Amino acid sequence: MPLSQAVEDYYLMAVESDKPLSAVDYRPSEEIESDIEIWLYAVIARYNNMDENERILFDLKFRETLDPVFSGRYLVHDVYVRFRLSDDAAMRAKG
Repeated sequence: MPLSQAVEDYYLMAVESDKPLSAVDYRPSEEIESDIEIWLYAVIARYNNMDENERILFDLKFRETLDPVFSGRYLVHDVYVRFRLSDDAAMRAKG
């Protein structure tokens, strides 16, 4: 479970940070995951698998470009996660 633990650690770093964190910059060591696409997928999958009370506490943004071959598709180059514990989000998370 090293990859899942690395993803959890990344989200915990986002909680402690005051700015969006780049998943590429916080990529785990190659012993845990050598493929950047798998790492980005794991970060996105963790966000998508959060329950609504947890997901509302995070902003997830993509650095992406249009796919040059398939119109309407995007290539994701990085994912940014930011903890957003505003008063509104905190109230919705508690309720």
